[in-house]
Parts: sequence; structure tokens; C-alpha cells
Amino acid sequence: MDQTLETIADWVANVKLADFSPAVVNRARLLLLDFIGCVFAGSEIQECEQAFYLGEPGEYLVAGRRLSNASAVHALGVLGALLQYNDGYGNGGNHPSSSVLPGLLASGRPLNDLVLPMIVGYEVSNRLAEATHPELTRVGYTPTAIWGPVGSAVALCKLFDESKSCIRRAVAISLFCPPVGVFSYLQKMVSVVPQHHGWAARFGRDAAVLGRAGLNGGEDPLVGYRSLPDLLGVSLDFGSSGIRLDGESLRSVYTKREIGCRHCHPSAAIARALKKVVDQDISGIKSIDIATYKVALGFSQVPGYGLELYSCLMSIPWIFAANLIFGEVTPELLTNRAKYPEILRLAKKVRMTVSSKAETSYPTSLNSEVAVNFSDNKKPMKFIEVMSYSSESEMFAPASLFDPALDTAGLISKFTNNSSRVIAKSEVDGIVDLLS
Repeated sequence: MDQTLETIADWVANVKLADFSPAVVNRARLLLLDFIGCVFAGSEIQECEQAFYLGEPGEYLVAGRRLSNASAVHALGVLGALLQYNDGYGNGGNHPSSSVLPGLLASGRPLNDLVLPMIVGYEVSNRLAEATHPELTRVGYTPTAIWGPVGSAVALCKLFDESKSCIRRAVAISLFCPPVGVFSYLQKMVSVVPQHHGWAARFGRDAAVLGRAGLNGGEDPLVGYRSLPDLLGVSLDFGSSGIRLDGESLRSVYTKREIGCRHCHPSAAIARALKKVVDQDISGIKSIDIATYKVALGFSQVPGYGLELYSCLMSIPWIFAANLIFGEVTPELLTNRAKYPEILRLAKKVRMTVSSKAETSYPTSLNSEVAVNFSDNKKPMKFIEVMSYSSESEMFAPASLFDPALDTAGLISKFTNNSSRVIAKSEVDGIVDLLS
């Protein structure tokens, strides 16, 4: 029998904060800060209402609504991911924050008490995602939906100091019927997609509750015939030494310097650079050719005239056009996006193809090549962006050819900007002082 489940349960039950390097602990604190800011930012736009459609009343306060614990967990997961502004683990393709942190934040425990469980939840979900990346995405599933519930479950088990046997049961339950997300639906830009972050967080919470009650989800759900990976069409590849659990995966968890799906970021950086050159001559653009890797090509659709939020955030043409015209995408711009039809007009001029060079570099580097063609037969402008996620682990977003790395000061500034319109400056400063 495979020992992966046993190894996970044993490590979660016994690991201590002192077992992690100061760099990992500090990074966890700042990533927690970042997610809280993303929740605040998500709560400020009209579409935040979708976080509460499934809400049931209770005693937990989330964005002015009183919710049950389970509903609070779900709402926090949706809000934190609503603007596509939260962190991601590039080596696994998953978003650990939106699945692991909602349950911890809804516990009512002090923020400092959440750091150890957070590291535990990130590490377990990251290592499982890494062992199936990028195959899981390529066969058609979202890693956050598959592995996020495991991270959520073990984080809550650690927070409440559950026994090894309870942890083992909770993990097995979280693997029994996770909220499987279909990756192609992300690319189809259906409006329900942000919900899968909330479902992942909530199901992990439910798995922990059921594990505490004594229920179980199976003896060997991770490896072998008709295990979850087998049914999904992937294999867990941990290498010859088995699953590695040491917290170090957090060093490769990056957050975002800007709003929007990370597959939009390379071309968005080029758009900002291009704006400095053609700011007054955008109307003269005839067409824009973007060559990139195959996964990004799935986000080449232009939003419909309804401009549904998610369809904009996941559209490389729309994000590119918004950056070229306005220099950035802000919550205010998203709130008023229907007032700027010029974004949609420019987005329709974008054509996307696959670049063999960019495909070879994916997933450790997200690269794009952009050629801008003008109607007056002016010579086309060409740009290349290389955004590597394989190094600079002390930074929170890697440096690229056009943007500097996002360092600690930049992350704190991002949190302050996201939070200052929702809570008082003294509260913002207090959270920063506590977690930085």
C-alpha cells in the first residue's frame, strides 16, 4: 500500500513552526497579508454579490453580511479570487490562498495563530499539485479545485490540533468527492468560475468536520487503480523519494502585481511599454499579433458586449487593450468598464497564435511576443516579454523585461491600496505591523 497519505497525516500532526526557515515564515505572513487585501478589493465591486448567493445566516461577519461558518468560508474564497489578484504556485498551477486561507480566517483566531496552519495547507496542496503539473491542466482539470480542498482540510486540522487519525480521515474525505473544476470552462469564461475557489475552501472545511466526527473517505485515495489521480488520467510523480514536505514550496508561491489572470500578464506588460511609445496614436493601430504558449491561447476570446467581469479578467485581448489605453486595470476601471467601449474595440484587433519558443519555456516562464501593425503602413513595432517564475524566490512577483520584481515594500503597498477604502487607516497599519 502506498504511504503518501500516511506521510501527509504524520507530517501535519507533528510539524512545528520552528521546523520552517525564517524566510518561509516571513513569506507566509506576507502572503496572508496579500490575500486579506484581495478580499477587501473583491468586496468593493458590484460582482461581489456572487460571493453571498449561497450564503446562510450566522454569526460570522464578511463584508457586512452575517453568515454561518461554512458560508463565510465560501464567501471569503470567492472574494479573494474574484479579481484574479491573489497568489499562485507556478510549479503546480494552483491558487493556494483562495482554498487554504478562507477556513482559517473564518475561524476567528488571531492572525498570528494562522501562520503555521497556513504553511501546512499551502505545502500539502502545492506538493500534490506539483506532482500532477502541468498534466492535470492539459487533460482538462483545474488544480485548485482538485488539490485545494486537501490544503484547506489539513490547515484546519492543524489549527485545531487534531490527531493524526483525524487528519488522515479528513484528507481521504477531501479526495473522495472534491469539486472537480473543468479547465475548459475557465477558457470559456463562464461567470460561475470564481465559485470554485469558494467550493474548494468550503469542501476542505467540511472534510475536516467530517473527519473529526469519525467518518472516512477511503484507505488509498491517492495512488493506484481507480484512485482520484487515476480517474482523472494523471499520475502523481513525487520522484523516487516520495512526497517532499518541508514548507519550501512557499518560496515559489508568487502573488500578482496587477489584476487579471496571470496568463494575461506578459502581454499586459508589453502593452504598458507600448503605451509610452504610441500613447497618442492608438487609433492608428490596425492589428495586434500576440504569439504565446498553448495554455494562454485558451484565453484569446474577446468578451461579449455584456462585458461580464470574469470574461474581461480572463481575456488576454481585453486586458492588453485596457493596459494600452489606461496603463493599468483597477477596481474602479472594472466597475465602470461599460463606459469605455474603446477597450473592446481595440481588443477586437488582437490576433493570437502559438509561439514555439514560448511553448518550450512554459510553465517555468510565461512569454509573449507582440507585433503591432499600423494602418498608415508605418513599420510594425515588435516586443518580447519573458516572465520567469523559476528564480527570485525572495520576491513576490518575478522581474521581467519590462517590470521590476515585486518586493516586500511593493506587496505592502498593494495591501494598503486594496484595504484603505474598506477599513480605517489605523486598522490597515495595525494589520501591516502584525504581519510584516
